[in-house]
Amino acid sequence: MIYKIIFKKEIGIYKEKGSVFHSIAMPIDSLNDMKYNLKIIKDEYFNSNHVCYAYRLFINEHIDEYFSDGGEPKGSAGQPILNVLKKNNLINSIIFVVRYFGGAKLGMPGLSNAYGYSAKNSIKNIQLNIWHLKKQVSLTFPYEFEGLLMFVINAFNAKIITKDFKEDIQILIEIGEGQYGEFIRKIRSISFDKINFKDI
Repeated sequence: MIYKIIFKKEIGIYKEKGSVFHSIAMPIDSLNDMKYNLKIIKDEYFNSNHVCYAYRLFINEHIDEYFSDGGEPKGSAGQPILNVLKKNNLINSIIFVVRYFGGAKLGMPGLSNAYGYSAKNSIKNIQLNIWHLKKQVSLTFPYEFEGLLMFVINAFNAKIITKDFKEDIQILIEIGEGQYGEFIRKIRSISFDKINFKDI
């Protein structure tokens, strides 16, 4: 299975029988990231009638899926949004659909169609990147190698999570699993094995 991830935040809009649906798709890294963005959306659309959403996250070697109907009838809003994420093989991604009620009830089929279409509308014109499994590596090295190692880290698009300056420099990085072997070979060759590394 090839998973994809949303590249950046995108929005869409859909109208049905007077109701207006605002859809917001974005990447997320964790449950805390999801909760933070949920608060932001609720604050931004504070006068809306419903804030519904679904997300998929890779956590502890498995995919965590969740949806919320946001006060709509059970299964009428969140599930159609989640279905859009699953159909597009999206991971580490969330889609919010915010509804402003227009006075006319849509019924269960109408609600499901509206929320599903709104979710699709938010990602129809955006760049979806291939998602790669990440792994974390701890590196310890003398100060003299800092500049050279930072160059290699940037070249591999690795992400620095923490950096501590002690007797030696200690950093924790996150790198694509497929790049890990080549990354380790590279730092060994430039440091003459003076950079110590440990998988986390």
